[in-house]
Amino acid sequence: GQMNYARYYMQMGQTGQALDLLDEAASYFLQEGKTARLAKVYNLKGNALYTAARYQTALQYYRRYAREAQRLGDEPLLLAEAYNNIGACLFFLQEYDDALAAYEQAWSRAHDKQDVKISMHAAFNQAEVLELTGDRSAALDWYKTYYRLREQLYSRESNRQMAEMQQRFETEK
Repeated sequence: GQMNYARYYMQMGQTGQALDLLDEAASYFLQEGKTARLAKVYNLKGNALYTAARYQTALQYYRRYAREAQRLGDEPLLLAEAYNNIGACLFFLQEYDDALAAYEQAWSRAHDKQDVKISMHAAFNQAEVLELTGDRSAALDWYKTYYRLREQLYSRESNRQMAEMQQRFETEK
């Protein structure tokens, strides 16, 4: 309940109310020992703070999210998402070397699990940092990787939608 309301408040730009609800949810999940739910609360808190441009505090919650994901047994995709978010905060805090290292962690974990969406974001983010820091050759390689993955993702989505439409058509005959 509280997490859904918090998402609603976040969408409405009411970060304060969202953070209050997420604090309540975190307290409850911590008390109940529900690590997976607690990890999601930390991620949502990080998202709310990031959206409010409170990058240093968001970074703290994304790091908590990563720690909880590790406690869950090193969940690669949760960690990939956490590292991507950590990298984004570090990018805006102008800690480019650390941001790049976080994006590399995100890429490694997502790519190993063949998660195209997270891999795509990590590739784009690495390209952005590399371009900003003057390594244009490496940036170009990552941009190419990003566009290849983006095309793959959209192609998959398009194929899935076509199959659904075809199935509906066949069912309605």
